[in-house]
Amino acid sequence: MYGKKNENYGAEDYSLDEISSINFNRHTLAGSIKIHSNNNVINVLDIPPSEDIEGFVKATNQEIEKYKQEKTQVSNNNLDVADQINKLAELRDKRILTEEEFTMQKRKLLGL
Repeated sequence: MYGKKNENYGAEDYSLDEISSINFNRHTLAGSIKIHSNNNVINVLDIPPSEDIEGFVKATNQEIEKYKQEKTQVSNNNLDVADQINKLAELRDKRILTEEEFTMQKRKLLGL
């Protein structure tokens, strides 16, 4: 990301994980984008009116939302696998499953 920061120009990299929101303002002569990250607010100023600021912001917000949903889904899947392994361990401890059956099912759940 390239923009003006503290009267200096420079480039900074931000992952989608670090960006909490992004919005834009369209002015007569130029537009601006404001990016809110975990610890910072980045102002990208003096964007020519010919640039599709709204499209950029909309596409970026969609990618941020998609990323957060995927991250939540992966986290939930990991919890489900852990719960299933715990249930299998209980069955093993109660001698309903053998150690071999437990290990085989655990490996399947872990994708090994």
